[in-house]
Amino acid sequence: LVAKSKGSGQAQQVVDNAARLLREAEGKFPNSKRLLETLALVYEGLGLPSDADRAMDAADRLAGQSAAGCVLRSRFYLRRKQYDKAREVLTGGLKTLDPTAHRELRTALVEVSLDQGQLEAAYRQLVELHEGSPTDVRFVWQLAELALERNDLDEAARWEDELRKLEGPDGSYWRYARARRLLAQAEDSDDARLAEVGQLHSFLQSQRRAWPEVYVLAGLRFERPGRSEAGRVGKQWRSRR
Repeated sequence: LVAKSKGSGQAQQVVDNAARLLREAEGKFPNSKRLLETLALVYEGLGLPSDADRAMDAADRLAGQSAAGCVLRSRFYLRRKQYDKAREVLTGGLKTLDPTAHRELRTALVEVSLDQGQLEAAYRQLVELHEGSPTDVRFVWQLAELALERNDLDEAARWEDELRKLEGPDGSYWRYARARRLLAQAEDSDDARLAEVGQLHSFLQSQRRAWPEVYVLAGLRFERPGRSEAGRVGKQWRSRR
């Protein structure tokens, strides 16, 4: 409703009405942690950061600090471009929460680095996560994509091989990473590597037609082969996290 009202002069009224209803719900159910966290999300989406912080504070008072709560707060700060605060929340959780929560918090720290454009820091953080969970495909996949985004094709090939080992011959992630790397290495439209890219793409289309990367790869195939920035459009994985 808010989105539809933007530009019509009614947006602020819609936000005010929504905020009033949300505060009423907050007052009626002050002991529901789940509701308070949901309300915090909605407040933040409406551009009401003070209300979001108040609801999160209330949720924390009910159940104490949690990894999920720290991550949620950090994402609010990311939305506000308050990177230092996002890191402070997550590193604070690392100091006080059980070690079983640390992987979730460290993964969120990667998001902070990426959102701030600190690719080298994100890469180091992902390597540490991978070393702690070497069979977790998620971290290897992210490392491969980040290597492509940094245009480090040798490193991308390394993570591509790791993905193949973890996924096996029918894997999708290593195929996508390989196709991206070959596209970046192709020197002209007659490069033999482009034929393999077509085969890899066809496999992904047949096996995972709705996968966003299938469409990204389709777009890349229309771009000039051999371009210098392999990862210009390789940022879609961030929005999935």
